[in-house]
Amino acid sequence: MTTLSRIGTQKWISRQDLFERVVKYIIENMGKTFSASSIAKFLKNEHRNRKILDGVLENLG
Repeated sequence: MTTLSRIGTQKWISRQDLFERVVKYIIENMGKTFSASSIAKFLKNEHRNRKILDGVLENLG
């Protein structure tokens, strides 16, 4: 089980695949300036909504 899977399981994340994609996006953009709005654009491209972003960011915190 990966670390991300463990975090997802511990935090009761219902959309583990989305959680992992958002974390991957954040890791790939380390050292670059990005914001919640850039993640929201990423999610829009993934056909997800802003409420999901809020939930993912809450679980990362």
